[in-house]
Amino acid sequence: MAMQAISVRDGLKQGLDERSIATHCPYCALQCGMNLIRRNGVVSVAPREFPTNKGGLCKKGWTAAELLTNRERLTVPLVREQELWVATRIVGRSD
Repeated sequence: MAMQAISVRDGLKQGLDERSIATHCPYCALQCGMNLIRRNGVVSVAPREFPTNKGGLCKKGWTAAELLTNRERLTVPLVREQELWVATRIVGRSD
C-alpha cells in the first residue's frame, strides 16, 4: 500500500480506519521523519526514511504518540490568576 501524506485533521474527518501520516518528531532540532499510523482509533509511530534519521528513531521518537492519550496533557492554554492556573477560553475578535 502506498503511503499517502494527509493531515491528522483530514484523516479524522474522513473517518478512515487506517491512515499513515508523514510528519516529523517534535522532540529535538533534528526533526526526524516519522509516520503516525492510526488503526481503529489508536495512533502509533513508525520511522520513515529521512535524511536526518535514515529510517531510525530514538526512544523519545518511538514514544511520541503516547503523548496524545496522556491524561495530564494540556489541551487548552492556561493563565495564572492569583495563585491558580485557570483554563482560558477562546474569544472572537471584534473589529
